Amino acid sequence: MFLKTILRVSLVIAAVGWALNVPSRLGIALFTEQLLAVSLGLAIALVILDQEKPSYPLLARWALWASALGAVGLTIYIASIFATIPMQIAMRPVGLSIVTGVLVLLTISALYLTSGVGIFAVVSLFIAYACFGHFLPDPIGSRDYGITRVALYLGGDPNGILGAPLKVAISIVLPYVLFGRLLTLFGGAAFFTDLASSLMSRFRGGEAKVAILASALFGTISGSAVGNVVSTGVVTIPLMERSGYKPKEAGAIEAVASTGGQLMPPVLGATAFLMAEFLAIPYTTVVAASIIPCFFYFGSLFLQVDLLAGKRKLNAGASREIPKFGKTFAEGWHFLLPFAAIFFCLFELNMRPEVAALSAIVVLLAVGFIRGYRGVRPELKTVVHGFIVTGDASKEILIITAAAGIVIGVLNLTGVSFSITQSLISLTGGSIVLMLLAAAALNIILGMGMPTVGVYVLLATLVGPPLIELGIEPIAAHMFILYFGLLSMVTPPVALASFAAAQIANADPWQTSWTSMRFAWVAYIVPFLFVGAPQLLMLGTLVEIAHVSITAAIGIFSIQVGAVGFLRREVGLLSRLACVAGGIACMIPVNIFPMAGWVEATGFLLVLLGLAGQLRPHARAADVRA
Repeated sequence: MFLKTILRVSLVIAAVGWALNVPSRLGIALFTEQLLAVSLGLAIALVILDQEKPSYPLLARWALWASALGAVGLTIYIASIFATIPMQIAMRPVGLSIVTGVLVLLTISALYLTSGVGIFAVVSLFIAYACFGHFLPDPIGSRDYGITRVALYLGGDPNGILGAPLKVAISIVLPYVLFGRLLTLFGGAAFFTDLASSLMSRFRGGEAKVAILASALFGTISGSAVGNVVSTGVVTIPLMERSGYKPKEAGAIEAVASTGGQLMPPVLGATAFLMAEFLAIPYTTVVAASIIPCFFYFGSLFLQVDLLAGKRKLNAGASREIPKFGKTFAEGWHFLLPFAAIFFCLFELNMRPEVAALSAIVVLLAVGFIRGYRGVRPELKTVVHGFIVTGDASKEILIITAAAGIVIGVLNLTGVSFSITQSLISLTGGSIVLMLLAAAALNIILGMGMPTVGVYVLLATLVGPPLIELGIEPIAAHMFILYFGLLSMVTPPVALASFAAAQIANADPWQTSWTSMRFAWVAYIVPFLFVGAPQLLMLGTLVEIAHVSITAAIGIFSIQVGAVGFLRREVGLLSRLACVAGGIACMIPVNIFPMAGWVEATGFLLVLLGLAGQLRPHARAADVRA
């Protein structure tokens, strides 16, 4: 539909123009909130138009078109009068309160249509609390702010819908989404899959390792675990099944790897920039903090599929089916240049993240048009299509971040964040362990079905303050939130990434999701580790960081061997138990309690005992390439 195309392209052009500071260069003074309002209107209009069906009568279709245009017109009006809104809010004009109230209703309606009833219910509950919280008893009750003031504050104040989450989504996240979509259309996703295949297919379990590496490379800029699954999974899942993995295992491996792609530095599914904004810390600090946990995540998954392949004697792929590394790299090495541009602009030139993304896009366009991939060069219409699919993919992110602005607005207006913090601390008795367990469960529940950015923004707002209040390092608290929010993608009952992978694998969704949890077990443990040992987030001296990283790595390795029951050959029951017990002891941070050092030493001894039989030469052991 032509109208939808115009709206999608307009949304992307607005974000790119703002990142390039076009209004100022043209001598036009604009508030950031004016851009946010219009962009939100475009996103709402796209959501409304998505409801159109060919079977609808013409009158119903006209009504949808009118509603979409009305949403855009409403936000343009708000943008045009924004400079006067702060002065009008104090007087609570009825007309303005209706306009801002309609914007709030449109936002939560679009939220329901894009993200389902769960997150819609949470946001609606916050709005209801702001309006009617004065009817509740102390200590959870609030003042009577009146519906008029609530509507004005949430819909017109920079601390509401038009706040920091929406600003980061439009000005930073959207350019990275554009980069990811263009990279895919130019052949970048195919190159990374081929490159992973050329590197890993010759080893046992190579097809699964290809899936892990390809999903990790592509996932860091895809911004969506489910999108990552359907993009790379259509290639990797059938390969894994043909190599001997069960359908539920192939789906689970792809789901876990695709979810982990959102934890890959330097972008972290675009949440790195949001985290830096929330914590008011340098972006480079967030990137550094994500390196070791990400290594544990993918290293554990990689090791598990390798040991499983060895135990089942899964052979490497046939040589004729494996892309040649030299040829593959020669055809697509230029796709690495945009990533080099991002790193150079961010870390060497200290450019703003959105400018770094646009610089990478320029490099991609230059090398893409010159070289192409597999002998195919993109055309100008490919770039136009990239703008179109970016606008479509971004609307959900903008709606969710706008809804997160509503939650933040209610917290700021009513001060209920303090009540939530105190209530959670009271319910858990001030115990950090109980608080972390409660926060983990809450994150998985609230994170169901949401994209990466939405998961982080909402949960950082609700769960972050109680964790920090108990003395947890702020960046550790926020990384904890990100990990458990994303685990909702593979954790039943709403494991969207696992379900999407199961559909491709023709496997049972429930079995696939439970299998995903088994492959992703480290992701459920590592967040507790870096809360107890912030050195895993690069906080501390080099010696401290090295110590906790090495002991944790040994623990993960040992548990993985014990759980699978294989290293160089089959591992006996007693040795498996020793490996698991020793691994758990090694993973416990030494500063967690006074005798932790002795526990760690005992763990090392158990690991050595458990692996002793594997270290001896064995004449009958199969010579299997690892």
